[in-house]
Amino acid sequence: MDELEALQAQQAVYSEFRVSPKAIKPCAAYILHHNPKSKISNPNDHAFFIAVDLKRIGEKKEETAKILQIWNSRNSLSLKLNELNGLIDRVYSRPYDYGCNGSMAREYCPEKENCTYYKALFARKGRHRERDFYKYGWQQILKNYETCLYQGLKELESREGLKPGSLIIAPYRHIHKASGVTMSLIEEAFTRLEKLGLIWWQKGEPYKWREKATEIRRIIPIPRPKNDAKMRGQNA
Repeated sequence: MDELEALQAQQAVYSEFRVSPKAIKPCAAYILHHNPKSKISNPNDHAFFIAVDLKRIGEKKEETAKILQIWNSRNSLSLKLNELNGLIDRVYSRPYDYGCNGSMAREYCPEKENCTYYKALFARKGRHRERDFYKYGWQQILKNYETCLYQGLKELESREGLKPGSLIIAPYRHIHKASGVTMSLIEEAFTRLEKLGLIWWQKGEPYKWREKATEIRRIIPIPRPKNDAKMRGQNA
């Protein structure tokens, strides 16, 4: 799918369903509009993928059901109504999500540079200086392994040829090798770094039906610590 096809799919779902073209992911819009045949996915997978993204952008369960019933009626291998409703119930009962590295997202991906979702989510504003990390005293606030993990993210950016603050998609073992932080501490450290405003991240999922790699990005420009963060660092 190229950039024009992505934009046309987003506009088509807006025209028919009034789903915001700026909010829905292009890959989900493409599946919803074209209902393509896939070598790696089936209608159940597609319906689940669409439902997850509609929930993500704030569509109510009842509206998602209406949209998917119309979509399903056009499918040559349509799902039974009770199967479709059960799938929607499952999506709205748990915090499912799909990252950009999932098989369906990759199959219908317009590439990062053409993806409105990716560009909006990971847009960076403001002047960036790496020395601000030390200028603002983050090394005094963070625990040693948290600082190591943060510096490991810079190393991963460098290895992949990414700009500061770009999306990093990596398994824990790669993060461990880049940072030296044991894998048992990575989730705890990411959680605190996000709470302090230094990173954004989503933990990966190993299950086929919600396949998702771990996604991380540093917040750029590097933010100043809040006063309560400074106090926690002094008391650590």
